[in-house]
Amino acid sequence: VEEDYDKAFELYSEAAAQEEAIAQFNLGEMYYHGDSVPQDYNKAYEWYQKAADQGYQESQDRIDQLRNEGKINR
Repeated sequence: VEEDYDKAFELYSEAAAQEEAIAQFNLGEMYYHGDSVPQDYNKAYEWYQKAADQGYQESQDRIDQLRNEGKINR
């Protein structure tokens, strides 16, 4: 399973670099949950914000959740 997350991270990273909002959101999810990467709410926020800037509503919802849970101070 760990190998699957590693491969997913690699593929999402490539797609996110090409401004794919869903891939950016999925990278945020990986950082939020700590899947294959150290859990990091700030990095999750950064990826969610990139996707939200493109109008990906689920990312904005997750940003609001991070704020409401007090996991980020932005």
